[in-house]
Amino acid sequence: MLYALCSMLYARRGVRFCWLPVCLTLFTLLLHGRSASSATNYPFPGNNGQTGLWDMPNARVMPDWNARLNFAYQDPYRYWSGTVGLFDRFEFNGRLTEITSLDPGFPGQRTFRDKAIDLKFLLFKEREWLPATALGFTDITGTGLFSSRYLAFSKRINYLDLTLGIGQGILAGKIPSGDAEDFHFSNPLNQDTRVFGGLEFHITDDLSFVGEYSSYDYENLRGNTKAKWPVNFGFKYRFAEYFLASVSYQKGEELSFSLGITFPFDPELLLPWKKRPFYTTPEKVRLDALEAENAVLAYLVADQVSMLGLRNVRAAARQDAIWVEFVNNRYTSNQKAMGRVARIVDQTVPPRIEWFYLALVRDGIIIYTWKVHRSLFNAFLEWRLDDGAIWENSEHFSGGDKLWHEFMARPDTPKLEKAPRGQRKFSVHISPRVAALVNDPSGFFKGALFLDTSADYQPWKGGLFTGTYRISLLNNISSSVGALEPCPVRSDFVDYLSDSNPQVTVLAFDQIFELPKDVLGRAAIGAFERMYMGVGGELFRYFGDGKFGVGLESEYVKKRDLDSQFEAVEGCPGFYTAFLNLYYHVWPSQGIDAGLKIGRFLAGDEGVRIDVRRTFKYFTLGAWYTATDTSDFTSSFNKGYNDKGIYFSFPLSIFFDSDVAGRFSYVLRPWTRDPGSIVMQPRSLYPFMDEGNPVRMKQHIPEIRW
Repeated sequence: MLYALCSMLYARRGVRFCWLPVCLTLFTLLLHGRSASSATNYPFPGNNGQTGLWDMPNARVMPDWNARLNFAYQDPYRYWSGTVGLFDRFEFNGRLTEITSLDPGFPGQRTFRDKAIDLKFLLFKEREWLPATALGFTDITGTGLFSSRYLAFSKRINYLDLTLGIGQGILAGKIPSGDAEDFHFSNPLNQDTRVFGGLEFHITDDLSFVGEYSSYDYENLRGNTKAKWPVNFGFKYRFAEYFLASVSYQKGEELSFSLGITFPFDPELLLPWKKRPFYTTPEKVRLDALEAENAVLAYLVADQVSMLGLRNVRAAARQDAIWVEFVNNRYTSNQKAMGRVARIVDQTVPPRIEWFYLALVRDGIIIYTWKVHRSLFNAFLEWRLDDGAIWENSEHFSGGDKLWHEFMARPDTPKLEKAPRGQRKFSVHISPRVAALVNDPSGFFKGALFLDTSADYQPWKGGLFTGTYRISLLNNISSSVGALEPCPVRSDFVDYLSDSNPQVTVLAFDQIFELPKDVLGRAAIGAFERMYMGVGGELFRYFGDGKFGVGLESEYVKKRDLDSQFEAVEGCPGFYTAFLNLYYHVWPSQGIDAGLKIGRFLAGDEGVRIDVRRTFKYFTLGAWYTATDTSDFTSSFNKGYNDKGIYFSFPLSIFFDSDVAGRFSYVLRPWTRDPGSIVMQPRSLYPFMDEGNPVRMKQHIPEIRW
């Protein structure tokens, strides 16, 4: 392979350069190179961000639940990319390609930019005599300027990783005509096909030499790039575990480089968590609890549990059992909180207490209850009982009615005692908010930084008064694309986002009800978001121990005026929605959920929205796609448009050296148009209010020991 590569370099277009020293050097490295197992597990990116050689892909994919951010410069291209690996089989790559040699045609911009999504699927993993085989698609939606599809084979032989593949689209030297969808759904037998190949030689665990024969027709690519020969080669290096860098000589024309970072999705990421000892109940408290009556015992337990920093702790005791409920505002894991609470209860209560009832509370409503025998809990802590056994031999319920009635169904009717600390009905949060427009016609990047002061008051069980006051710290958002309809529901969002005046974005009351037959209800009134105010209602119920869910939802809202925040926009009618909500745990062990929202959306368009996400190791990555009847819209930009986007959420614990509660969430969408729009609500029972879902809790049973 090295000889063939050197021969191509020498023969291509009469290059007059002696490549013999290069070939001899590579041959020497091949004989003396070191093992590079980590290079196989965490493969390097190509120029466009997807795992590959330089311009050519290979059959390697990112490991499951790992991400990579990468920047590469290859004149006249600049690639900004983000890549995620799933199940050691799938790789998703989103990228923004800047072409510095093209005029974008928009005022205020000097560089042409194109967004793309790439997918790769590992059909067959590498075996002893068989190569890894991957099927890939690049630039799968939109303009399709860089669309291709390919079949790649990669085989590792000691320190050498060889790749051979066949490609169509730009990998066959052609810019597909029409949109990306037209190309990717076309007959492969009617498309030109070319062969590409290359190698990676792993000099060390972190340093690799990479060379490739490219099937691109560089001079016909968008951007009119030049090439002396279709061969690229250079070095890729990994340093400080997470960081990547590369330098290469490409097309016989210029040096190129890239920088990147690879990291796993793990709540303990940037800073290793300090090991903190378990809280131990003081000896005096234990002695007091030995002879305490039920009311005093409940007070002592609630007091000790609150020492963990948990809020709104309450407890009740009877002759042989104790009930403890709490809000987990302290830990990323609810099961970890359950385990810590159970440890304290076990240390505090006298031997007569045999049963623990532990209830997780949110917004004053019990969302999950666990009943476990004291001896089983101790056997689990001491590793005499495995995860499956502790789950099967204890009881778990979404909500708390059934176990609470069971606990209370005794002559010695207990009373809930509050902890003396951690009781909170009113809370204030100050947090920054970031909004951005990327690659808008008005400019490549327009952003805003807001400071939101939010206040919440819970006057009674399930009730919530909430308000948010926003101050703009920095805001240069504007857009040359205005409203698309006479009375748009979303396409004029920039008018609201660009408003730098202080504003009340939320001022509402929301009530959650516990209804018969384990049904949850919710009703809300007020200003739900900066654009809308009105009323909303929702019903939801889980089935199959939380694996399925069915609900109904509806809102009636009016658009808030920009100048007078609590008056409706003149001339715009009220908008209403009506949905059937369906929820399903598709693959519980891998944290994959799916939801369907079927009905009437905000602009009156009827259709369906599918939402799929994965929540694993406390990171969430999801996407939605909406298909509705757009025939009643007047704008050509709205007609036929299907709303779509992706979102992610991660625990704030990645920034700390210990476990902390709290999450950061963000949404990305290609553009905000009017079809498929919904109204934000202060709270939601659907689609994924499964924080206390037994199916989800089961996946985290081992964390009870943490």
